[in-house]
Amino acid sequence: MTKVKSTEKYVNTAKRYLEDNKIENTPIFIDSAFEGDFTGSGVTGAVLEICDSNRRDRTSKPYSQNWGKQQFEENKTAFVNAILMIDDLNKPLEYRIIKSNIWTHLDETKYTTENIGFIANLDTDKQLELLISNSYYEYRDYSIVDLD
Repeated sequence: MTKVKSTEKYVNTAKRYLEDNKIENTPIFIDSAFEGDFTGSGVTGAVLEICDSNRRDRTSKPYSQNWGKQQFEENKTAFVNAILMIDDLNKPLEYRIIKSNIWTHLDETKYTTENIGFIANLDTDKQLELLISNSYYEYRDYSIVDLD
């Protein structure tokens, strides 16, 4: 497994995820990506972490304009944090959702951010697992997902 430096080739996968969730006007970026044979099938796949760029600035547009529910619905905008898996890089638009967080409101106290920690064999079987770091302000924990 390798960490990917340039994530540009996954942009269409991220856009498909937004389309599938009816989110049209949310600027996103791929925060991190890893490639490898995660399922043991001999096929190279990828794991992506997608985040919206609305929250990069301290006063993003929804905050600075004090958007309500109607503005989110009409503009089809959301705060997004997701981890997706592409089983086969030859089929980049076919993905599975490992974690998906979509918020259509401004209540910042309910946001969690889940980041890819690392991918490794974390138990006694031969299957790789994904360790996900969960952040909620000062609270930190993690979860583990089998990549089968």
